[in-house]
Amino acid sequence: MARRAEASPYWLEQASVQPGLVVQDFLSLLGGRVLPASFFLMVALSRLLQLSIFAAQPRVQGDWLLSVGFYASCVHQAAAIAFLGMVVACFVIRRSPRRAARNPVQIAVALLGSFLMTGAAMAPQTPSAPQVTVVAALIMVAGSAFTAVALKFLGRSFSITPEARQLVTGGLYGHVRHPMYLGEMLGSFGLILQALSPFTVVIFVAFCLMQIKRMDYEEGVLQQVFPAYDSYKARTARLLPGIY
Repeated sequence: MARRAEASPYWLEQASVQPGLVVQDFLSLLGGRVLPASFFLMVALSRLLQLSIFAAQPRVQGDWLLSVGFYASCVHQAAAIAFLGMVVACFVIRRSPRRAARNPVQIAVALLGSFLMTGAAMAPQTPSAPQVTVVAALIMVAGSAFTAVALKFLGRSFSITPEARQLVTGGLYGHVRHPMYLGEMLGSFGLILQALSPFTVVIFVAFCLMQIKRMDYEEGVLQQVFPAYDSYKARTARLLPGIY
């Protein structure tokens, strides 16, 4: 008696019928989730190592201002590590985009906006008064915390390049359309105070310009996908309520 053939797994049927789609899905998984998540995980581990080395350094005792600056720097590093961990998680669980920018200029602007400040972070810190160091560290803490809170609300809609997944209008996004960029600019300003030089100032200005252009591109993609975006845009500020 002839034996009935066993049913093939769904993924095997799809691979035999539409192998191109399977390859496309694999590349999308690799480029859209695995590789970026792995990259930011490595950055987070590197920052964790830097924090452990920084925390182990000998400190001057008895100067409360230097102590405040030290602990503020530690908190900033910890907040940055937590933010990077959230970015890794968002890449893993984020929704598939409904529309994504394919223009290489828009993608380049997004990447520059994301990583341009790395050049300023690598610049040597300039000698400054303890008060300036403490203020700079506190500004970076505030910027990192604000960015992390914004990412919490953005969640599975997070992206680096201009993409439309879901229209987020709650939390910080109910007041400003780009709270993550606001937090990044605030934290970057604190970084510049610690390494003030013509080079870092130019980097910071270029970074801000890239972020503003990045907002233009992202809003364009969102307007194409979500009809409600125009009304959301009319009742919210781009970065600063009542100013911009």
